[in-house]
Amino acid sequence: MDRLASDQGDTLEGEELQAGEDTHADTADFVTEPVEEDPDSETLVGEPGGYRFSRRIAVLADPTGTESSAVGALRNHLSQQHIGIGRRSLAICSIGDEVQRSLVSVNLAVAAAQAGLSTVLIDANMREPELETYFQPPEVQPGLSDYLAGTLDDPAQVIREDVLPNLSLIHAGERPADPQALLSSRRFEDLVTGLMRSFDFTIVDCPAARYSSDTRRLASVLRYALLVVKRDVTYVADVKHFIEELTSDRVTIVGTFLDVD
Repeated sequence: MDRLASDQGDTLEGEELQAGEDTHADTADFVTEPVEEDPDSETLVGEPGGYRFSRRIAVLADPTGTESSAVGALRNHLSQQHIGIGRRSLAICSIGDEVQRSLVSVNLAVAAAQAGLSTVLIDANMREPELETYFQPPEVQPGLSDYLAGTLDDPAQVIREDVLPNLSLIHAGERPADPQALLSSRRFEDLVTGLMRSFDFTIVDCPAARYSSDTRRLASVLRYALLVVKRDVTYVADVKHFIEELTSDRVTIVGTFLDVD
């Protein structure tokens, strides 16, 4: 992801999605930066014995850069037009794996936390989890699948609190045989409801919609979705069809985020 641009306008024109205008935001509210252990390392390092953070988290590694500005613009838009009117949840979706959906989820979650919003980021892609690519835990930890399968009774056992100030994580956990069955359970709905009461902002990184119906289930529970698309790769017909599916499930599409890498 060399550059991100948030696109609040109509991008559905031509055979493929076209880039909108770049938007920029003030990133002076950056409050936390992990200690850099080795300039040649691929990770930034937090507290001793704690999480390691990928340098690809632009809002940590390069808080004044173009990528961070685009994420900040998205964060500010959501703060005003989404969270500001009482919406506390968001499913981050994509049609395929060719876009950097998880990277957008991670940067948005960190940016929201930096702005003072108590935020929880959930890796609900139990088929091909990516959260640990960006946030490397100090040890193997139980996650979403373990709680939904009933291995753990208390949801607090899978919430990693204050990985960064105001930011908590729920990893995907062990890969289950049937993720769809777990996500279809009442247990998942109750978990999301509880998180929405405890946090200002609940963000869910969803699997690619092309390969399973997991994303539709996740978005229907979260009720609001952001669609990540890629210029010259994501096709308008696919986007229209996916939006029709989500809206038929009574999901509100809050906008698109354009990956122009």
